[in-house]
Amino acid sequence: MNAVDSAVLPHECQIFDRLAEGVQILDQELRYLYLNNSAVAHSGKQHVELVGHRMVDVYPGIQDTWVFKAITNALNSGEAARTTNDFTYPDGSTRYFQLRIEPLPIGVIIFSYDISPEQAHLIHMESLAAMTLENDRQFYALARKLRSPLRVCRGNLSLMKDCSAYADTDSDQSCLQDALSSLDQMLALVDALTLHASLGSSSPPLHVDTALLVQHACDELRQIIPTGARIETHGLPHIEAYPDELSTLFACLIRNAIEARPSHLPLHIQISATHTAPCWEFTVRDNGIGIPPEHLRQVFDMFYKVPRPQSAGHVGAGLAHCQRIVKLHGGSIWFDSSSNTGSVLRFSLYPPLPITTHQ
Repeated sequence: MNAVDSAVLPHECQIFDRLAEGVQILDQELRYLYLNNSAVAHSGKQHVELVGHRMVDVYPGIQDTWVFKAITNALNSGEAARTTNDFTYPDGSTRYFQLRIEPLPIGVIIFSYDISPEQAHLIHMESLAAMTLENDRQFYALARKLRSPLRVCRGNLSLMKDCSAYADTDSDQSCLQDALSSLDQMLALVDALTLHASLGSSSPPLHVDTALLVQHACDELRQIIPTGARIETHGLPHIEAYPDELSTLFACLIRNAIEARPSHLPLHIQISATHTAPCWEFTVRDNGIGIPPEHLRQVFDMFYKVPRPQSAGHVGAGLAHCQRIVKLHGGSIWFDSSSNTGSVLRFSLYPPLPITTHQ
């Protein structure tokens, strides 16, 4: 400690000298009284440039920043504060610090912790999220553009199939039917891609009753839900969520359970939830044929289909949609178990962040 240090704080500061966390003490005029070695290193200046000098003189213009306001508010109110600060050095580099500001009788003490690695990772993730959103926009636009010419081709082929001048033999009819079937499959793939790219863009997160969303999904699937089916819900909460997407998730899971139902058993699905702060964990149980263990690692991949007679007409996008929807809510999705006696699927949901909508 120099003369100013020892004159004002003769013993108290010694406990801070070896801390990796930065520690700085300022008086009522925000004059530096003490900085440990970490705080000096964080400052980008020499010790003699700091101790005994006012903050506004060391860093001209700092009084216009929100960090300075947080410090003065803590000084004037006597209440502690926490904030983060991005600090740009003369060489143009930037480091990020988490600050804890505590009032003292003589002024304030500020603890600073370098969070640059964590912040750099966060910035990288935000950049990836922005790139993903832009890719989704382009993907969505491409899928929409593909749908129109495919539908025109299908319409023309359908007319040719119905017209004897173009299909006057069984072979011609068979060829046209194969072409129509292929176009129908392509349209289904395009529709699946369009839906996947648009998830999170239909409406902002709202306060929703998940039990009602399950009921809405059942209403949409009423034509394929078998007679005698039991779909039970237990303890489903009201949460902040994307309503349309969450309804789609439940519909996909119910549809999968229908496809996995043995012909000799009535469909039985149980959907429940438990709160494990800060998230909700949902469980979906069915009495289907289950998923073979060798398929469990791939079932959430786009267009992957577990071999089943009932799924022949589907493109294999349902669980990929579910995974994307769960990720929109910051959660995870997984199969807890799967066997000949049914499957147990779980997913966690956190309050989501709004996502920019497609134009």
